Amino acid sequence: MPQLTWRVPVGLAVKDSNIASLFGSRVAEAPILDRMRDDAALGKPGDFGLYADKGNNDSDPEMFVFIGLRNNLPTERVTEMKEYRASLAKGQWSRPDALCHTKTAREYYEIKPESAPSISGGEDKFPNIDRFITRFQLPYRRGNSYLRGGLTDEAPLLEKNGSFQAEMQALQTMLSLRSVRLFIQWDRPEDGLIVYRAKVTVDTEGPAPRNFPMQELAVCVLKLGIQVAIPGTLLGASATSALANVLGRIREQLNQLRRNLETSMGLHQLLLKEATASTAQKVTTALGLLTPGLAIPTLVNIAVNPAMRPVVGAGVQMLNPAKHSLEIWKPTQAALAAGEAALQARNVSKALAQLAVGQASFAKASEQLTAFRDGTELAARRAELLIKVTAAVAALAAVVAYTGAAATAGAGATTAAAGSAQPQVRVAAELFKDGMTRIVLAESPEAFDAGVELCVEDAPKAALRAVMPRR
Repeated sequence: MPQLTWRVPVGLAVKDSNIASLFGSRVAEAPILDRMRDDAALGKPGDFGLYADKGNNDSDPEMFVFIGLRNNLPTERVTEMKEYRASLAKGQWSRPDALCHTKTAREYYEIKPESAPSISGGEDKFPNIDRFITRFQLPYRRGNSYLRGGLTDEAPLLEKNGSFQAEMQALQTMLSLRSVRLFIQWDRPEDGLIVYRAKVTVDTEGPAPRNFPMQELAVCVLKLGIQVAIPGTLLGASATSALANVLGRIREQLNQLRRNLETSMGLHQLLLKEATASTAQKVTTALGLLTPGLAIPTLVNIAVNPAMRPVVGAGVQMLNPAKHSLEIWKPTQAALAAGEAALQARNVSKALAQLAVGQASFAKASEQLTAFRDGTELAARRAELLIKVTAAVAALAAVVAYTGAAATAGAGATTAAAGSAQPQVRVAAELFKDGMTRIVLAESPEAFDAGVELCVEDAPKAALRAVMPRR
């Protein structure tokens, strides 16, 4: 069963330090202290051997009494501790969050949420605590027995809280998930300092959807936990708002995909427009090129008339093997429509699936468009050369028409000249045919250029020799 995981610092869900502190003391620290009470490395101190700071006005006297009992100190010594505490100026006193006293370990620990200010705050307390320990010659040190070797521990949160579990069930139903769970996870990055953060896990029905907004969901789950744990706290979190946030993010991505699609299809349509001649243009141009007397004027018209660009463009694309129609964008359009329908139905999993399909099909079509565009640039060079070939066709057609007419004119000298020109005309025609064959079958630029040379240079020269008088 696929599982997604995201770790969330408490400060990412709640900015109010008082609320964050309440969540720590009421919810986050409890499982950490429970694990410490049963930890073998600490000598399994239980409640008897582990003092836990309650964060109230009685915490200082309670800690002094705990120290006095565990160390068999006289009552007067405990009283001195209270007097010492009262004599200190603000900022000079600190007490640890946990103090362990067993045969195995006599250590103290600060427990802080994972954030730079909180960690610094914990470290700032060490000198005050160490000063107190030295002043009264106590056997405690900054703790390093718990979570040795970079270990990490974790525990589930609010699993028996009905309100929280109802919100989780709503999320699971709306997002088609098998489970959503909230954990507290902690480690000890340095002696005496335990750092915790939230961890959210999501079990999915099938393969995890692409682009699943795990971070947003994890922050929402943590906010829900804080709201439930601290009555009266409103962080704007609910299963409904979470769903709205998720759907909003998917809609943004669908809209971005739609904008990208419109831009790419616009470019594609422009390329196709420049590569498509109307039927009338094709007929007119074909007739002009096939008529000897009109061939040269038609070529001039193609070269100078902007309206004839589609004719040239069509010729270019005949040479472009990467030409694609607008049909390549249909899968993306279909996925966008299906994704929009899923959003309307508030079906997140289906919307995410269609978004993934749309992005994949768009990527594929974009590659085809890039090949089409690049192929157009390469084919344009061949088209430029083929305009010269077309001119050669026109010249050859004119020669053939001239010699044919002369051969039937009946004039003696002219007929003789025309008759002598016939072999040269056949040579020109064969050269042109050979050149066109090479162009069509060319497998390399060199072979193509050789074919063009036959059509553009050798064939016209042979045709000219057919009509030039011999000296």
